[in-house]
Amino acid sequence: MRRHIIALTGFILITAVMTYPLVTRPADAIAGDYGDPLLNTWIISWDVKKMLELDPAGLYDTNIFHPHKRTLAYSENMLGNAVFALPVIVATGNPVLAYNILLFAGFALSGFAMYLLALYLTGSRAGAFVAGLVYAFLPWRFGQFGHLQTQMAMWLPLALLRLHRFYDDGAVRHILLFTLFFVLQFFACGYHALALALYAGLLMAMHIPDLLRDRSLAWKLAVFFAAAGAVIIPFYYPYIAVREEMGFSRTMTEIKVFSPDLTGYLAAPAVNRLWGEATRAFHKAEGELFLGLTAMTAALYALASTSPAATGLRRAVGRALGGRRLGPGAAALAAAAVLSLGVSFLIVKSGPIELDLALLKVRAGSPWKALLTAMLLLWAAVFLALPQRPHGETAPAGVKRAFYAVMLFSAVVFSLGPEITLMGRRLVTGPYMLLYEFFPGFDGLRVPARLVIMAGLALAVFTAAAVAAIAARLGGPARKAVPAVIGALVLVESASAPVLMSGIAVGSEIPAVYRWLADRDGDFAVMELPLPATQDELFKEVKPIYHSIYHWKRLVNGYSGYFPPAYEFLYKKWMTGFPDPLSVGLLSEELEVRYLIVHSGSYEQKQWERIRRGIEEGYADTLRLVRRFGADYVYEVACRGRRLDRSGEISREGWRARAGRGDYDPSLAFDGDLLTDWKTGYPQAPGDFFSLDLGRTHKVRAVELLTMTNKRDYPRGYRLETSEDGVNWRTAARRDLLVPPYRAMAAPATTPAATVISFEPAEARYVKIVLTGSHEYIQWSISELKVYE
Repeated sequence: MRRHIIALTGFILITAVMTYPLVTRPADAIAGDYGDPLLNTWIISWDVKKMLELDPAGLYDTNIFHPHKRTLAYSENMLGNAVFALPVIVATGNPVLAYNILLFAGFALSGFAMYLLALYLTGSRAGAFVAGLVYAFLPWRFGQFGHLQTQMAMWLPLALLRLHRFYDDGAVRHILLFTLFFVLQFFACGYHALALALYAGLLMAMHIPDLLRDRSLAWKLAVFFAAAGAVIIPFYYPYIAVREEMGFSRTMTEIKVFSPDLTGYLAAPAVNRLWGEATRAFHKAEGELFLGLTAMTAALYALASTSPAATGLRRAVGRALGGRRLGPGAAALAAAAVLSLGVSFLIVKSGPIELDLALLKVRAGSPWKALLTAMLLLWAAVFLALPQRPHGETAPAGVKRAFYAVMLFSAVVFSLGPEITLMGRRLVTGPYMLLYEFFPGFDGLRVPARLVIMAGLALAVFTAAAVAAIAARLGGPARKAVPAVIGALVLVESASAPVLMSGIAVGSEIPAVYRWLADRDGDFAVMELPLPATQDELFKEVKPIYHSIYHWKRLVNGYSGYFPPAYEFLYKKWMTGFPDPLSVGLLSEELEVRYLIVHSGSYEQKQWERIRRGIEEGYADTLRLVRRFGADYVYEVACRGRRLDRSGEISREGWRARAGRGDYDPSLAFDGDLLTDWKTGYPQAPGDFFSLDLGRTHKVRAVELLTMTNKRDYPRGYRLETSEDGVNWRTAARRDLLVPPYRAMAAPATTPAATVISFEPAEARYVKIVLTGSHEYIQWSISELKVYE
C-alpha cells in the first residue's frame, strides 16, 4: 500500500508540472478555451443541481434550448464526473474549480490506474510507473485538453484489471468491481465506454474455452450484464428517444471529416513543445494521434522480442553487424536515427534538402519519411543493443499478450474511420465500417479518432513489459537509471506546458445582469441576443449557458453536441431581421419569453442603433426596457400566446370540402387520422383556398389547423371567411404573417403543429381559408382540421 501511495503521489506531482499553470489558477480560469470546457462545466453543474434536488425524472429536461425537452441527451450526461464534482460545488459554490479539479484528476488517476494494471500484468513497479506516464500523458490527450470526458480515462485500465483478475481466479468481487468501473466509464465518457465494451467483449470471446470449462464463470458474468444493464438502460433511453424525435445521427460525411489520415500518427498536437511544430504538415482537427517515439519503440521491442521468429531475425541481423558484439552496430543505427530526425526538422523548417556528392546525389523532401526512418532505425538500435530475453519472462503471456496486441493494432485501424487515407488519398474502406453498421452506438460517434485511447492503453502495457525486460537484464545503478531515463523521455515527448487557461468570472464576479435574473422569482424563459450569425459562430452560445448556472432560468439559447433543427431555423433565418414582425412574434407568441437580454456591445454600433430605434419606434408595446447594466439591455416581453378553449368541438359528421388547387382529396383533412393529410402539392401562393361545408349552421368561434407530416407546411398568411349560404362571405379573421410553430417543431414528431384562428363568434355553415402569403418551395397541408363553437 505504501508503494501505491508513493506512486499516486508521483503521478499527482508530475501532473502538476505537465498541466502547469492549471494548479496556479484553478478557481478563476477554465482549463482550455471557452467552448467545450464551459459546456462541460454547465453539464456537471446541472447534474449536481438535480442530484441535490433528488430529481432523477427531471435530469434530462435541462434549462437550455427552451422549449425543447431531453436536452441533456444532446451531449454526454457526465453523471460519473458530476458525482465527484458534487462535494466541491457544495463546499465552494464554484463550478469552474470543480471542473479543473476533475480535469487534473483525469490525468493523475489515469496514470495511477494504468500503473495498477501494468503492475499486475508485468510484476514490475518501474515498468508499471512508466506505463502510467505513457497512458496519462499521451501527446494526443493534450490535443483533447478541452474535452473533459476524454480525459476521464482512469476507469478503462481499472475495468480491464478486474476482468483479468476475474478470469485468473474467478472471484465474484472482481466482476462486481468490473461492473462498477464499466458503469462509471459509461457515465464519464461515452466514447471510452463503447471502446471498453468492444474490447471487454473481445477478452470475453478469447476466454470462451474457460467459460465452457467452468460454467460458474458464465453465471458470474451474467451478474455483470444484469447489473450494468439495470443501471445504464434507463439513462440511455433518452438518447434513443431524442435520436428518433430530432433525427439526430452522424452522417458518414461528417464522420469522414473528423477521421484522421494515416499520417495523423506522425502528427503531434500543435501545443506539443517537441513535436508540434515539426509535424505541423500533418495536422488535422481531431487527427493528431502521435503516440510518442519512445513508447512506440519500447512497445515494438516488447512485441517483437516475444516472437520466436523475431528472436531468430535479431540474431541474424546481429551476426551481419559483427557477430556477438552488437554495440557498434546499435550505435551506428542510433546515430543514423538521430541524423534522420535532424533531417526531418530541417525539411520542416527550411524545405527540401539536396546534397550533390562526388559519387552520390541525395535529395530529401518529405519530413514524414525522414521521421519514419528515424523511428525504424531507433527501434532497430534498441532491438540490437539488448540481449535476448529468456522465453516467457515479464511480458504479458498467452491470452493477455495476444489481447493487447490485437487491441493495439485494431484500435489504430479503427481510429482511422470509415475510409483509410494516406496524404488525403483514399486507400481502402476501413474496418470501422463494421463497428458503424453492426455495433450499437458507434453510428452516433462523430470522431472515430478518439479510439486511439485504447491504442495508447495497449501501448502502455507493452512499454511496461519492455521496461521490465530491460531492467531485468541490467545490474547496479543502471537497473534504476534506465526506467527513469525512459520515463523522462516519455514526458519530454509529451510536454505541452504551459497549457491554455482562460479567465472566467465566477460567483459574485459574473455580469450584473445574471445576478439580477437570479433574484427574479419564478420559472420563466429568457433569450439572449445576438444569436450566432453563422454555424461557425455557434461556440458563442456557450457563454449564456455557462452564466445560466447562476440563475437556472429557462434559456432559448443553447450549445451542445447536437443542435435541434428548429434552433437552426431560429438563428439562421427567423431572428435575423430583429426587430421585425416575425422575430418579435416568435418571442411573444411561440417562445413566450419573459425577458430579452440584448448585449449591445456584441453588435457594431450602427447595427445596435438600428435595433434600438426599431424597438422604440415599432415594438415598444411588446418589448419594454426594464433594466440596463452597462451595455446589457433587459426588455420585458409582453407574451401574446394564443390559447384555445377546445370545448365545443363540432362533430365532423356530414362535412364536405373542396380545395382550390391540387389533386389531393380534401376529406383527408378531417378523416381523424393525423398521419394522412390534404395538401396543395404546389408551393404556397395567394388565392389558394380550402372551403368546408359543416352540413348545418353553427355559431363558429375558432378553427384549428393541425400539421403533422411536415410541420413547416403551415400557411404563410391567411384570410378566414364565413358564410351561411355559401354565396355571401364575410371576413372573420386575417393575418398576413404567421409565426412559425416553434414549440411544435421542438416537440416530438408525434406532436402536430397547430395554427389557431380565433375570432368573434359568427353564424356560419361554410368556412373558407384563403392564403394571402406565399413560399418559394413549401406547400400548404392540413393533417386535421377542427372547428369550435
